[in-house]
Amino acid sequence: MKEKPFFDTPVLIINFNRPVHTSRVLYRLRQIRPSVVYFAADAPRENNEKDMEQCEQVRKLTAEIDWPCRLSTLFAETNLGCKYGPVNAINWLFKNETQGIILEDDILPDESFFYFCAEMLSRYKNDKDILMISGRNEVGRWKSGKGNYFFTLGSCWGWATWRRAWELFDPEPVNWTDEVKAGLRAEYAGKSAGLYSELEFGCNAVVSDNLDAWDYQWLFTKMFYKTRDIMPDRNLVRNTGFGNDATHSKYYGKDRLRVYSLKAPYISSDNKDIDYGYINAAYKVRLLSLYTRIKIIIKKILPARWHHTLKKLVS
Repeated sequence: MKEKPFFDTPVLIINFNRPVHTSRVLYRLRQIRPSVVYFAADAPRENNEKDMEQCEQVRKLTAEIDWPCRLSTLFAETNLGCKYGPVNAINWLFKNETQGIILEDDILPDESFFYFCAEMLSRYKNDKDILMISGRNEVGRWKSGKGNYFFTLGSCWGWATWRRAWELFDPEPVNWTDEVKAGLRAEYAGKSAGLYSELEFGCNAVVSDNLDAWDYQWLFTKMFYKTRDIMPDRNLVRNTGFGNDATHSKYYGKDRLRVYSLKAPYISSDNKDIDYGYINAAYKVRLLSLYTRIKIIIKKILPARWHHTLKKLVS
């Protein structure tokens, strides 16, 4: 069987303490054989013996990158957490590359995701209105116009971007001011008030040090600069990380969205405006996930008669 040619777009994998998840991602990478791989791994949390063992296992998985490639590794010496772990890794990628694909260890993409990202990175590299290509379609499939991709605000569960875009990012969002919040709140009122509420909750929690995260700040960057993302009309990735070993998604259950393939030619939809219809539909999916998470927690602490009360309250 003839081997596939090497895939030339750099790929960054961000890891911590889940060797099984990392090994799955590496298996998928072996199918496309990227010629440039960046492998970043956070350090164990202090005095956590399980972390120490599992983080060491993750770092040894670089041996599974057994195709010819330029492999670079970044192993943190102290635990950076869910905010500065990914931020440090992405900064490292763009210190060395002008563009790249970014996967956290629990994101398992379809093979077509890589080729879609590579084409979009090339096609829109000089379009400053575009900051990101996303592989995650939160509603499964979303038709918009006649093309097989459209423009909206996307998820960073499997994504790609450019150095020029990442230079706008600030993990400590100094522009998160009352004036800016009021402007965004007014802009999204009647269009996607739910999305703005989620952004405000997340950024307020980050600024007050009540949430260790980086993705709300990235969403804010895109909304602040009024840019758009590229979204395939069907979902190309699965999040395998939901469960007890997750940090922020312990109670989501399994990711039940179907993963599709997307074939070239890649044709954009007629509408280049932010697609609020998609945003609102995706936000409803997130609310459903939130309901599921709350239901699981309450089932653990409340008697059965309260389950029906909960259902009535959220329906």
